[in-house]
Amino acid sequence: MTTRTIQMTLDSTLLDEVDVATRELDMTRSALIRSALAEYLLQVRLRRLERQDREAYDRCPATDADAEFWEALQDWAAPRGMGMSAGFSRRTVPAVGRR
Repeated sequence: MTTRTIQMTLDSTLLDEVDVATRELDMTRSALIRSALAEYLLQVRLRRLERQDREAYDRCPATDADAEFWEALQDWAAPRGMGMSAGFSRRTVPAVGRR
């Protein structure tokens, strides 16, 4: 990974909090800010994916038949590793959302 140097402006209170956190976590300012930005951007991506999922379900909501199909596959008493996927073939998966 190539790194580039940037210049940032932070208000004094935020910078003081960054300095406290860096001492507590034994990190540099750069490492803390990189980590915080990576976490923030991950959350942004997850919110975008969740929004896309909601929009897709709004466009093509699941039916009661879809729910009944998936509920029938659940086997709560099955031993570990032998649950829903045991004996499950691709041919049995419904075309959810297709009418």
